[in-house]
Parts: sequence; C-alpha cells; structure tokens
Amino acid sequence: MTSDNAALTDILPLSPLQEGMLFHSLYDRHAVDVYMPQMVIELEGEVDTAVLRGAIAALFERHDNLRACFRTRTRKGAPVQLIPARVDVLLREFDLLALDEPERAAELARLMAEDQVDRFDLARPPLLRFMLVRRSERSWRLVMTHHHILLDGWSIPVLIGELMELYRQGGDGSALAPVAPYKSYLAWLAGHHRDAAREAWRQSLAGLDEPTLVVPPSASRLPGLPATVETRLTPELTERLTATIRRHGLTLNSVVQGTWAMALARLTGRDDIVFGVTVSGRPAEIQGVERMVGLLINTLPARLRVRSEASLAELLTGLQREQGRLLPHQNLGLTEIQQQAGVGTLFDTLMVFQNYPTEPEAEHGGKQRLRVVDAFSVDATHYPLGLTVFPGPSLRLRLDHQSDVVAQDTAERLLGWLVRLIEAVADDPARPLSAVDVLGAEERERVLVDVNDTAHEVPRTTLAELFEAQAARTPDAVAAVASGTELTFAELNARANRLARALAGRGAGPERLVGLALPRTPELLVAVLAVLKSGAAYVPIDPDYPAARIAHLVEDSAPVLVVTTTGLAAALPEGTPTLLVDDSPAALAAHSGDDLGEDERGVLDPSNLAYVIYTSGSTGVPKGVAVQHQNAVNLFHDHRAEFYRPETARAGRERFRVALAASISFDASVAGLLWMLDGHELHLADDESRYDPVAFVDFVASGHIDVVDVTPSFAEQLVDAGLLDGPRPAVLVVGGEAMREPLLERLVAVEGMSTYNFYGPTECTVDATSHRLDGDTRQIIGRPVWNTRAYVLDRALSPAPVGVVGELFLAGEGVARGYLGRPGLTAERFLPCPFGAHGERMYRTGDLVRRLADGTLEYVGRADEQVKVRGFRVELGEIEAVVQRHPDVAQSAVVTRTDRLGGAQVVAYVVPTADDSARPASEQSDAADSMTERQLEEWLEVHEAIDTEESARIAFGEDFGGWDSSYTGGPIPLEEMRQWRGEVVRRILETGPSRILEIGVGSGLLLAKLVDHVGEYWGIDLSPTAIALLDAHIRREGLTDKVKLRSQPAHVTDGLPSGHFDTVVINSVVQYFPNGAYLRQVVEQALDLLAPGGRIFIGDVRRAGTLRAFHTAILTGRAEDGARDTGALAAAVERAALLERELVIDPDFFTSLATAHEGRIGGVDIRLKHGEPHNELTRHRYEVVIHKAPADPVSYAALPERDWSGEGTGLDGLTALLAEHDGPLRVTGIPNARLVGEVAAADALAKGAPLDEVRALLTRTPGDAVDPEDLHAWARRNGRTVHTTWSRGAADTFDAVVPAAAEGAPAPVLALTDVYTPPTGARPWQAAVNDPAGGRRTGELAVSLRRHVGEVLPDYMVPSAVVVMDRLPLTPNGKLDRKALPAPDLAGQVSSREPRTEREATLCGLFAEVLGIERVRIDDSFFDLGGNSLLAIRLAARVRAVLETELPVRVVFESPTVAALSPRLGVEDREAGLGVLLPLRRTGSRPPLFCVHPAGGLAWPYARLVGMLDADRPIYGIQARGITRPDLAPRSTQEMAKDYVEQIRTVQPEGPYSLLGWSWGGRIAHEVAVQLRRAGQRVALLAMLDAHPHAPDGATAGEAEFVSYILYEVGLGQSALGEGQPLTFARLRDVLADSSSPLAELLAQSGSALSGLDEPTLRALYDVYRNEAAIGAEPPAEAFDGDLLFFTAGLEAGADALAGLWRPFVGGRVENHEIACAHLDMADEEPLSEIAAVVEKHLAAAGADRAERSTPASGA
Repeated sequence: MTSDNAALTDILPLSPLQEGMLFHSLYDRHAVDVYMPQMVIELEGEVDTAVLRGAIAALFERHDNLRACFRTRTRKGAPVQLIPARVDVLLREFDLLALDEPERAAELARLMAEDQVDRFDLARPPLLRFMLVRRSERSWRLVMTHHHILLDGWSIPVLIGELMELYRQGGDGSALAPVAPYKSYLAWLAGHHRDAAREAWRQSLAGLDEPTLVVPPSASRLPGLPATVETRLTPELTERLTATIRRHGLTLNSVVQGTWAMALARLTGRDDIVFGVTVSGRPAEIQGVERMVGLLINTLPARLRVRSEASLAELLTGLQREQGRLLPHQNLGLTEIQQQAGVGTLFDTLMVFQNYPTEPEAEHGGKQRLRVVDAFSVDATHYPLGLTVFPGPSLRLRLDHQSDVVAQDTAERLLGWLVRLIEAVADDPARPLSAVDVLGAEERERVLVDVNDTAHEVPRTTLAELFEAQAARTPDAVAAVASGTELTFAELNARANRLARALAGRGAGPERLVGLALPRTPELLVAVLAVLKSGAAYVPIDPDYPAARIAHLVEDSAPVLVVTTTGLAAALPEGTPTLLVDDSPAALAAHSGDDLGEDERGVLDPSNLAYVIYTSGSTGVPKGVAVQHQNAVNLFHDHRAEFYRPETARAGRERFRVALAASISFDASVAGLLWMLDGHELHLADDESRYDPVAFVDFVASGHIDVVDVTPSFAEQLVDAGLLDGPRPAVLVVGGEAMREPLLERLVAVEGMSTYNFYGPTECTVDATSHRLDGDTRQIIGRPVWNTRAYVLDRALSPAPVGVVGELFLAGEGVARGYLGRPGLTAERFLPCPFGAHGERMYRTGDLVRRLADGTLEYVGRADEQVKVRGFRVELGEIEAVVQRHPDVAQSAVVTRTDRLGGAQVVAYVVPTADDSARPASEQSDAADSMTERQLEEWLEVHEAIDTEESARIAFGEDFGGWDSSYTGGPIPLEEMRQWRGEVVRRILETGPSRILEIGVGSGLLLAKLVDHVGEYWGIDLSPTAIALLDAHIRREGLTDKVKLRSQPAHVTDGLPSGHFDTVVINSVVQYFPNGAYLRQVVEQALDLLAPGGRIFIGDVRRAGTLRAFHTAILTGRAEDGARDTGALAAAVERAALLERELVIDPDFFTSLATAHEGRIGGVDIRLKHGEPHNELTRHRYEVVIHKAPADPVSYAALPERDWSGEGTGLDGLTALLAEHDGPLRVTGIPNARLVGEVAAADALAKGAPLDEVRALLTRTPGDAVDPEDLHAWARRNGRTVHTTWSRGAADTFDAVVPAAAEGAPAPVLALTDVYTPPTGARPWQAAVNDPAGGRRTGELAVSLRRHVGEVLPDYMVPSAVVVMDRLPLTPNGKLDRKALPAPDLAGQVSSREPRTEREATLCGLFAEVLGIERVRIDDSFFDLGGNSLLAIRLAARVRAVLETELPVRVVFESPTVAALSPRLGVEDREAGLGVLLPLRRTGSRPPLFCVHPAGGLAWPYARLVGMLDADRPIYGIQARGITRPDLAPRSTQEMAKDYVEQIRTVQPEGPYSLLGWSWGGRIAHEVAVQLRRAGQRVALLAMLDAHPHAPDGATAGEAEFVSYILYEVGLGQSALGEGQPLTFARLRDVLADSSSPLAELLAQSGSALSGLDEPTLRALYDVYRNEAAIGAEPPAEAFDGDLLFFTAGLEAGADALAGLWRPFVGGRVENHEIACAHLDMADEEPLSEIAAVVEKHLAAAGADRAERSTPASGA
C-alpha cells in the first residue's frame, strides 16, 4: 500500500476457504494462479470512462472487503486480511477500432490471456481490477478480474448489478440496498459451534480407507489454466429429467452429484467415492446474507458408496439424505474435515453447481445509453478435474481438466459417461446401476471388440502331427541337444515312435494320462513326444519334488503309468505302474520307428488333452490344469507368424538355437517345444545351468544360443552375471511374473537384441498376450495372441474404460479345459463369458491391468496383493517400486508379515548393489577409509573390554578367555586350545626363527612358548590394555631385554626396524581386519620389515569357500525341533553369510598376491591346520607361509596328479597307489571327513530339504571320507611325509602332497611352495575375500532405505523391517519364491556387536527369550526389537531368576541395550524404576514429550510410545513421588504439579514444553501447563487421554477400583484373581505371595508385570491411588490459556460430552478425537498407535520441533 492510503480501517481473520486459497496461491509465486477468474461483461451503447471509474471507486468504498490484502502477522504468525481506508482504481482501457476484424479478435484474445496470467500480489491491494476494451463504435467488453480469495460466484451478479447501477447514477449509491458487511459473516463463523460439526463429518467419513484421486499426488506438479469440454442436454431431456426426479423427491443437485460419483467410480475403479462440492455457505441467520459480497462458499467432501446392485434411485436418495444431515455443518473447513477422516487429502475432483441468483438488467427504456447484452466468466481451479453445472431449460455441463494429467480424450469420455448416467436416471431410476451401459456403444465396441480383433484361421491338428510334419521337412537337421547329445529330427522322431508304441501297448491313448519323471536328458524330450504320439496327455512329475507332492500328483492324476528311470522310480509311491526307459533298451529298439497310425493309438482329435501341469493352489493343494492340443496348436501358429518368423528374418537366419531352461513341470517348457515344432534347435539346459546364473551365461555363450526364455527374477541374475556384456542372444523372452523397473530399464536400452514380455497363466496355455519391448518402461504385457480375447472388467464384471484398472479375464482358443477332477474349482475360475458365443467360458486371472489408449495392456499387480496396513489399503507393488529406486538397491521384494500382535507389518527384502563403482573415485576412497577406521575402532572397543583384574591373575601365556565355539556358544575345551597352540608353535619353529615380530600379540599365547627359542621378540597390538597387561607379565618374567612391545594397529609400522626380522607372525588376527585391501597392505608392509629370505606366517585364516556350510551347521543346531520352514532357515544362512563381520578368505587370495609381487615373494605355502580335535578351528581354517625372495622353497606345482575317487578307497588304496610311484605325487579330491557333513547339509538346505534330513547329514560321514589327521597318522606309520591343503574344486575335499620316500619324515623340514595350486583362470583377488563392512552397510542401508521410502510414501507404507540378502530366493520355475523369504530378523537391522563377557552373553539370551526372537547382540535396543513395558517387567524377573541380581524396571528404560545394561546390574536401589522422572527414551535432538501418570502413579504404560513416536524425540514418564516416599505425598494437585514442574525443568530448562496425561494424569498435566505458563514458559502441546476435570459425583477410590486398575494396567482381566474372588488388596497380595498357586502360574505364563512388584510397592501404589482420588475431586482453579488436544474413549458412557467439560478450563480450542476403545484400554497397542499418530502431527504443527534447546534432552 502506498503511504497515502496506508491507513487501516480494519483487520479481519480469514475464512477456512480463504486460508486454503492463500496457501495454494503462495505455494509457487511464479506459477499461474488459477484462482483468478475473469468476469466478462459485453456492453452496448456509449461508455463514459470517467463515470465508470467513479462507479468502481464507489464500489470499493461501499464494500470494505473488496479493498482487502492478505499478510501474516509478525508476532503470531497467523494470516489476516487488512482493510485499508482506500485503494487505487485499476481500470485499463484499450481501443481496437483501428483494427480489422481478424486482427481485432486476435488482439482481444491476447489481452484476455495476458490479463489472465498477470498475478495479483496478495499483499498489495486491490485484488480486483478492470479492463475496458472498445471493440466497435457501440460494442464494449468490460473485464473484471479478481482473486477468488475476495469473491465467490454468488457475489458476482450482486457486484455487477451494483456496478451498473452506480454507473447509471454517476457513482451515487444512496439508492442501493444497505451493505451486508463481510465481517459479520466472519464474526458468525468464529462463534459457530464446531464440535458437533467435527463429529458429524467424522461419522460421515467413517470407514473410508483411502482418498479418491484421479491423478497420483505430486508435490512438483503445479496447476495451470485448464482445458475445457462442454455439453448440453436437450430441452426435452432436461424436462424429462426434471419431472422424473421431482416424482422421486430428488433435487437436480443431488442427481448430478450422484451420477458424477458413479462416473468417477468407473474412472478410478473404486466403489467408495469422495469428491469435492462447493456450497454457498450463506447462513440464513445473517441478515442480508443473500446480498453479501465476499467469499462465503466452502468446499466440502461428498461421499457415495457405489453399489452396482443398487438402483439409481436408491443410491441418489441415500446421497441426498446424507447431504441433508450434513447441511448444518457446512461451514467447517476442509482441513478440519480431512483431519476427522485421517487419510490426508480426500479428493482431487470438484463439482460446482451454479445455482446462485442472477441480477436481471433493470428496465430503463430508451433513456439508457448503455446496456448489458451478455455476461460470462472464465474460471479455473487447482483440481485436475472440475465439473461445473449450469441449470436451466437446457442443462449445461462444463468439465475443466488439467491437460498435463488428464487427457482431452479422457475428459470427453468421462463427460459422456455422466450424460448417459443422467439419461438413465431420467428414463428409469429404478433400474440397478449394473444395468446402465455407461460406456456407450462406440466405447463399448472399442474395449470389447476392436482391441480383441484376433481372429485367424488355424488348421485343426495336434502337436504330434506338427512335429511329424517338421521331421518330414527337415529330417537331418538337429532338433535337440541335451547332455552333450545331438538328435536330428529323424532320430528324435524314430525314438519317440518306438517309445509311443510301448506306451500304447501299456494302455496309453486319447484322454488318458502318462506321468513323466525323468532327468534332463535326451530321453525327456523323447518321452514328451512319445506320450503325445500315443494319443495320451503327459503329466510332468519333477523328481526333485518332496515325496508328499509327488505322491499327490500321482494319486490325483491317476496315470496309466509313469515313464521314469531305475534310479528315480524309488521316488514314486509304492505300487505306481512304471515304464523304465533304461531297463530294457533292446525291447524299445524292437519297436518300429515309423509314425503311428490310428489303428495303433486310436483317433486323436485336437480337442483331446495334450498335457496336465500342476500349479500351486491357494489351499496349498496343487491343482492340475488340463490343456488340449487345440489350445497349444493355436499358440504355435500365433508365435510362428508373429514371433518366430519375424525374429529369424530380423536376424537374417532360418533357424535359431533355443535354450530350454524351464522345468518340464512349468508351462514355459511348452513354449520351448513349440520352437522345435517350427524346425529350430532346442538346447536343454542342465540343472547346474538352470540354477546358477554364471553357469547359464556360459551355457548360452558356449552353445551360441540365440533365444533365451526365462523368468524376470532369473533374468535379473543373468544380467548381473554378464548375459548382456559379450555376444548376446538375438532374442530374450521374459515371462511368468512382473518385471521390476531396473530390469525393464536395462532391457529397453539394449541394442541388437529383441526382448519380449510374455504374459499368460497356465490356465490359458502358456502365453495369452505378448509385447516386444520398445522403450516404454511401463509394465506392458501387450495384446492378446491369435483367437484370444482379453477383457478388463470391474467388480460387477462390466467392461472397464480405457485407462482404468480392472481384473483381466481371458477368453478364446487359449483357455484350457479346466482343473483335472475339480469341477467346483473349475466353475469358480472358468466363468461363462457374457461377451462371447453361447456356452463359451472366460478365465478369471486375478491380475489387475489397465487398457492403454493404443489397445495394449499394462500389468498393475495381483488383486490379492492389495493388503491392509494399520487400516489403510496398500498396494505392495507401489512400495516395491519406491524401494527399487533407492540407489543402493539392486533387487527387492516387499511383503507383509504378521507381527506378534497380529497386525500386518510391511517388510522389504533387498539385494544391495554389487559395488559403488558409479561413485567418483575420491568418494569411494574416502568412504573406504572411513569404514576401515570405524571397524578398527569397533575391534579396539572389543579388545579394550578386557577384565584386567582377571587377566592379571592368569599365568603368563595361559589366557585362553574368549575362545568360544560358534556351534555351542560355550568355551572351546582348554585341552583343545592348548593342542591348537602347540601346532601353531611347531609350524613357526620349523624354520628356526631368531628375530620374530608378532602382529596382534594379544595376551602372549604364542610369545610365551616361542620367546625362549629366539633372540628377539617384538609384539604389537591394537589394544593398549592388552599391551599393558602383557608388559606386566614380561617384567615379572624378566624378559624385558628380549621382548619389545608396542600398541599400534597392524598397518602402522612406526618404530619397527625395516629389513630386520626373519619371521613375522600374524596368527588368528586377519579375521578382524577390515577388508582384503587392508590385509594386502599389512602383508606388503611386513615384507618390508623382513630380512631377505624371511617369512610371514599367517595362522587361523578363515576360509570363504565353506562359510555357508559353517553357518548352516550353526543355525541348524539352533533351529527349533520340528521347524518346517526350512526355506526361511536357508535364507537366514544366506543372510548370515552376507552379514559376516569377520574377514573370510579363499586361498586364491594369497596365490594372486604372490603373482602380483613376483620378485618380492619367493613362494606361498598353504596347508590345512593340524589338530586331532574336531572344531571350527580345524575344520574351516588354514595356515599360510609367505616366503620373501630370495628364498628358494621347494615347489610342488608340477607334480603328477591322481584323483582319489579313481584309486580305490581308504588309506590302503593310497598305500597301493604310492607303491607304484617312486617320485612325489599329488592326490586330489579326497573327501574331507570333517566337512562333508556340513557341506552336504548346506546343499540340502538350499534345496528345501526338511530339518531332520539336514541335521542327519551334519553328522553323517560317508565311508570314503578321510580325516586329514588320519592321513598324517598313516604317514607317520609308513615313514612318509604328507602335506594337506585345500582342493581346487569342491569345498568338502582336500589334496594330499606326498613327497618321494627319500624326502620322508626323518629328513629336515623344507621350505615349501605350491602345496596348494590355484585353479586355472584365477579370479581377481577381490573375489576371494568377503566384505566385513557389509554387515555395517546393511544396517545403514536399512536406515537409509526407510528414510528414502518415508520421503515418498506415507508412514504406514514405510517398511517396518528391511532384510538385506545377497540374492532373492527363486522357485524351481525361476520365479521369486516369496514363501522362502525369511521372517525379518529384527535384531539384524542394526549394526551391533557380539557379547564380550559371560554376563553379556547371558543377557543377550534373556533378551531374545523374552522378545521371542532368534538372536540379540549387545547394541540392539530392547524397545527397537519390540519390547514394551510388560516385557520389560518380564525381563527384570528373568534377570532376577537367572543372574540373582535385582534389575529395576527403570534401568531397562534408561539402558535398553545389553552393553549399557550389563554394568548397571546390582547397583540400583529399590527406588529405581519408581522415581518421579522415568526416562523412557533419553536420546534425541527434539524437545521431549512428558507423560504424566494415571491414578495408579506409574508411567510404565507410556513405554509403548517409544516405538510409535519419532526416534529423535526423547520421552519421559512422570510418576508419583508417593510410591517411594509416602511421607512426601502431595496435599493438592497444585503441590503435585509444582514438584513435577521442577523435575521436568531439570531435563528441559526452557520451553516449549509438550505434555500428555491419561485419566487422572490429564488433570495433573493441565495444572503443570498452567504453572509453566505462569512462569513465562511456552507450552506447545497439552494432550489428554480420556481425562475428567474433576471427580464425578459419588465417585470413590476403593480397593476394588484399585485392583481393577492394576490388573488392567498390566493387561489382565479381573478373572486373573479367580472366578468369584473379591477384588481386594489382600487377594492380590496372596496371589503374588504363593508362587505355586494356579493363579500365580497363570500370571507367569501371561507375562504379567505383577511379579515385578513386591508388597510394599503395591501398598504404596494403593496409597497413591487413594490420595490422588481425594485431592482431584475439585476442578482446576485456573484455566490454561492454550489449546487442548483431547482423546475420548468412545466406548465409555458419556463419551460424547467429556471433551466439552474442559472448555471452561481452556482458553483456546478443544480438539477432540474419539478412539474406539474403553477407558482402561487407551494405552493398548492399537488405540495408543492411533493416538500417537495424531500427537506426532500436532507436535510438528505446534512448532515444538523448531524451538531452540538450552540443554540436550539427555541432560538428565
């Protein structure tokens, strides 16, 4: 405002809609402001611009609010509208008389558009301007442009009428009616009672799962000026509609609203529709409101539950009735209404019914020089869709749409649906909605007929005849390759004919079934063709299936016989008739190889069955899908014409080599057979290639494969394994499941390869639709194949419009016969097709798709993948898409799992990206250095946690503490450890060292045994404490002259003499190194410290190759007996290997190191560890000696080799073998008796074997297996020497190098190299070592991923747990195996350490026991893992029982990890956990929330909030002081609150404060708030849970109430004390005292907290309860001058009035939320989570999170 008009006449608040418009207008100040309507008034006559300007000025003078501008008050931050005394008149004038008509029209359009985009500055009035354009001598256009925040549509006619009258009167408004000031409406609004309105809207929107959004929400999308489509109903239709709805008591507004909702239901595919409507908002009680100028309209939600079976009249009447019920509550703001619904934005479509009165032009006869000849508005909204209804003799409908998100075609179709629905109402409102053809004839024809125009002539033939015809055309061409064997078409045809005759002789024929249980050899293809030729249908039976599934398949299909082999026949149920293809080949060869005739097999018709393939059923029982020849023949002809021939032509080839990777039990195998029927060469992949991506890529490359057909899950692994890196196949086909976004992006970017996405359930013969990828990264599944129709239908089985999600139904030639022997299930899934010929069926797929504008189908997800989480309907695919976009995620899957409370929990399973190569090198280096430092610090912390007193007492060199077995968790026996050390010392002393450096000297285990044999001994160690303890021993032993100790990491060589040492020892240390690069660095630096010819001894190296076997043994031993879910156990093994925190190394690492340092390293000697005991040290570890040049060790690289398996068995066979060889010999592949069991168990577990079988394998040792120590004993007996090392091949075998007899045992020990020989083509060293930082990065990835998802999706869609895996499990068919995804190991979500002491190990076990999870580490938080107050009390009881030490419950809250809790045990007094201030969570940067106790005095029930509120917010409970100090019990609520204020301010000295109180605690929280405000402090939040301001009349505090309260608080009913027993304190005490009573046992089994409270504490609680009831009888003495957030227990009597009782005691608003629970249930999990969600929002909205803190929250 300028200085001369800056004087203000008023400051007004904003109406709710004004606040919303202000937000949208300020959201982006540079975008088009859609809230700027233009009112166009066409005038005829003469215009005096000076008079017009005066009339406009008089208009501003007349209506104060037209001069308003909008600003934010500095102190309070609330928006207000300022009313200046006067404003300038903005009237621009343009004269277009000089232009010809086309130019005039163009210039007028330009002026209008320019004016439309010229934004108002809402802070600078006026927000109303005029433009006068002279179009001809007597034709004028007056354009009034205003911001919608000033005026609504109702006001416009009033305003224009007044303007014209003022013009006529020369600016004199005395004759006009008195003004109804807008401020009177704002005053009425401020005094309007809102609680009833909130409740009415809450009821109206109850049960709403989700909003109705036609466009996905996007914060980045800015609205622009809309495009428009428009239509008019004919006068006849309008008249007929009016008459019909009048007879049914309906209004036109209700009819259009209802039909609009029905049209939106079609558009969105939903049946619970919410859309926006505008209401006039002009209450009759305001005088003159009909002539008021201002923004009085309101935007409100309208809801219709669309039921297709209901009549139109029923739906419309219900809507009108509900709108009438809400009529008194139409002035509540949309923001408040949406809060009642709790699902955020409710709608993104708006309907406006323009029923405001028009101002007719006054009749002034011929005296008037100016008259209005036309008027119209140009308006817009920010909504993607806006319907405006103009009633009149011809009903007009205008649909505005944001063209960037709603296409013109969609808008036109939607308007057409609306018109047809209105016509249906006019014609017959009694008809059901399902009978209304909403789409119209043209669109219906498009979605039912045009897109399904797939008719083609297909010969009536069979699969067998197709093959025979091809064999006749190309008899000498190779038809199939399997197991290295090639078969030509003629050979394959002849062998199949011979077997077919044998089958026919055994009863095979048309409509009979023959089972196939064969390995993947040529005989499998022969057998498939033979069955088809015999006329029968084949039933694949995978020999690897569990016995129970095989038995079901055989029993259910009842085949006439099963074709199998001698070896596999045992897997079939006893008594199954079989034909053994390997039993009598001569008998088969005796049959003719010519094609069979009808006389041999019977008449074979295309309608006969071709195969029956079993698929998983929802009940868990497999069902057999019966497919006919004609189904598959139709697919063959489609593929040959649309797929095979185009692709061979594109590649310039006649025939392709096609890989058949699918199991014969998977219908994708049929697709492979069809290629062969067209003359192509089919390559049968073996089992190793089918499951191993690397092997499959090799199979493709070596076989020059042209076509690969796999599932998307396997395709992802193939791409990672290099399928696209070298020469790639010509065609890649994926199908069987949805493709994930990253794979799609990779495949569409590949050049020179055609990629197809095929879709089709088994019930529709392999492929029902196909799509060649063309750059679109959507999940396009294409169009239906020949003679197949794809229908997208809604829930009423009506056609879904283009672009709308519906369920896919398939009809036509591809539809199978049905389910074998399951007529009921067949009828359920194969439905009569309403769009086909009589009797035709269609298959219900259960898949959700949408039809795109070009006719193709886009896959959306499974209908059964829609789940509910916390009451919200969720599409898991939507979450998975966001998870997949995280830069560190390579693959992902998202599922829901049921938590311990029965709720659905979203769990994300992710495979991290392989490396960070995409990041800049400098960032990679910095990240690696940082991770190394962190890991070293972590190990330092572990080693520093030494019990110094205990270690100091142990004899020098005898401290074996911490050497615990991973298998049992207990210490490895001392005798075994001493033998282990003896072997290490022996190896080191073999070479006669004199100057030793030991890196990682530790407690001196080796030093003590070696020091007497050397001249110098240097030792370094990461731990200063370890060095200090060892130094004390050295001094006592008098070894200071010989021994030098230093505390420094392994990579630091400061103070160590270069080229000095002859031996460097690194024993049992490298497993703690951060990574392989660090180990290389240490070795390279150790070489510098060695004298020429010296050696590095590296002992106890953990082997990477047996890591999974190691974890299998550990986890299988811990698994519960009888556990059936071995898939989850297998995945847990994979996860344990992925998260391995120690360095594990394959021997190739060291041989590649020697190669890289050739010239510095003279040789590498790698051997197995010696030792008779069987433990992890002798099974999974080995020793390495690196010789520094110029050492010249004896090399065993080129020895003659003999394979153990080919030389007889046992050691006797070895003796005989060596007798034939004078020189040295290498014996390879000796089964290692110490490992064969674990490796076999790991393999079996990976294949899904049951737990008892896996355990049996762990203890089984095959007869040909040899213990390496037995081999050494054999050598000693025979005067020989043997060196044992790892084999190059299998993980469970070893090699033995046996020197010549002359080099036997008596000879001097030699320096050796090449005992171990690496495989040819050795991999890079990085592949031979794991990444211990992966475990840490896994935890960080989990945190990062949840944050990433939370930035895009609402909190209920953020995964509760993230499970990181190195690969996702696949089914035998190559699809993602969701059943094998492990239950989330919540303990594995955080980076944590293993227990360091016996006490910590015990506590970890107790944590896991109480929480019901597998494993807990010392840094895992009790509450992060699912703990709550009840479980904390149970933990305290278990600690007391097991460790015989008191654990106050408070200490669990204050120290929730084992690491923090362990040192506090036994040092707390009785008051702990019962003090006034109970820290539920100390940490966090945000201001804390203080929760005041209910009547019993304890704040424990609030512990659940720890897992519900932001982890960055501390939470403190406030408890009654009288519990521990009865003598200090307060005498008034004021005295109690004063004490609590002092306690609160010890944690948080300054505000803003946030307070919450339940029940009686609400009354105290109110008093605390009052006292804080009196002290000048800000209270950001006061929240109450079902609290009364004073005790109800007649209320007493008796024993029964107290006992009920205690029982409820710990989650038990009154029956816990026994049926009919009195609710007395004495009874409660007796139950607790008698631990053997049935009642006490019941409480113990329930996990009750009562066992954690002794009698004195219970007595104190009772006294507190009675005291608080007494002092709380009076209402508050003083009101709190802020807002109150209130939560009512809705199941209690009087719930609707409780919040209102607080109004006299609150100066601000009382916002009430009704929770569907009883009073004593408000702290239960479900109600409290609902409360916490609201509290969290209010904490942020109140600004509490933005305040400065004087001290950190943990300051207490």
